[in-house]
Amino acid sequence: MKYGVPVVLVLLTLKYQGKTESIFHENAAALWCFITATFGYWLIVGTIKGMISSKWIRTLRRAALASALVSAISLVCLFLPYPVSLVPLVVVLTSTVSLVVLYAFSLFIRWAGNKMKGVLVRARQDSIISEVSLCLVIRNDHMLTGGYKLPAHD
Repeated sequence: MKYGVPVVLVLLTLKYQGKTESIFHENAAALWCFITATFGYWLIVGTIKGMISSKWIRTLRRAALASALVSAISLVCLFLPYPVSLVPLVVVLTSTVSLVVLYAFSLFIRWAGNKMKGVLVRARQDSIISEVSLCLVIRNDHMLTGGYKLPAHD
């Protein structure tokens, strides 16, 4: 894979050598997807290599895999004629975006679940503390009155 992309780019250059139209004119969408996805891939890989250890490395590796997939498919789409090249590109882009959205949603649900668990634990602790303090108040009241309830004031 290390030499695969440069070889395909050379073949692509040979395909358009001597023609009057450029690749930017014929397959602009696929070319811009390739450039953007490749730039995103190298940006993510550079970020991963700069990290020593982090909880986000797994997520960044998945993002790098998704951008590499989009880059490879868009590079293959450059060899197809214009209307046909949009079909695999649209399929890959929509599936990648939907997978990223689902993964982000699952991370949000996990984060919100942890927050709610903390809130419920604190609420239960507050409830226990209030029950204990109420028991202490009743016990102190019982000790002060000698076991007899004082009449309520009207």
